[in-house]
Amino acid sequence: CYVLPQPDDNIESIFDVAKMMARTYSYGGGVGTDLSLLRPEGAKVNNAALTTSGPVSFMDLYDVTTAVIGQKGRRGALMLSMSTEHSDIDKFIKAKSDTDKINHANISVRSSGEFFKLDTTEKRETLRLIAENNWATGEPGMLFWDRVENWHLLSNHAMYELYSTNPCGEQPLPPFGNCLLGSINLSNFIKDPFTKNAYIDYTRLEEVIRISIIGLNEVL
Repeated sequence: CYVLPQPDDNIESIFDVAKMMARTYSYGGGVGTDLSLLRPEGAKVNNAALTTSGPVSFMDLYDVTTAVIGQKGRRGALMLSMSTEHSDIDKFIKAKSDTDKINHANISVRSSGEFFKLDTTEKRETLRLIAENNWATGEPGMLFWDRVENWHLLSNHAMYELYSTNPCGEQPLPPFGNCLLGSINLSNFIKDPFTKNAYIDYTRLEEVIRISIIGLNEVL
């Protein structure tokens, strides 16, 4: 899985990201990107539209791109995130309340600790929307971004900037950063299951973990 650059606030960049997204899906990868650089709905633009439809409208573009590129019987995986500092954040939070829309993307709110310290009516409303929509649909997720930026393993490297996560949110990454995910089925390591003598075969588990990590590193 990959994180693509944030689309800049112009039509060329927005569609360039869609193109990179489509190509990545065609090779079997999933992607994440962040929409925080796009100007809010109703803002002036220098083209025939006169005003922009806003970042939430371009979520549909990326959702459709994810839907139409096949990956051997399945569709691509996408994460879209947006900062709580964006003036369209409430629209973003509610984007999936209509279950007929944005069915091929996960969405997450990128927030900081400062956001939760602001005791204003506006911030309370945003938190209420997050809670209600998460209860109703399971989304949006929350990315506690100050923790991400301060605690990752390269946080002392000024050039290493993180912008979003892979589609399921496990791994924050910089533009064009990638991660490789693997899993181990722990139930396969239980001996004498459903008995009083059940135990975990840690010797075998240790061996499989070692092989799996070598395999992941070889793929990278």
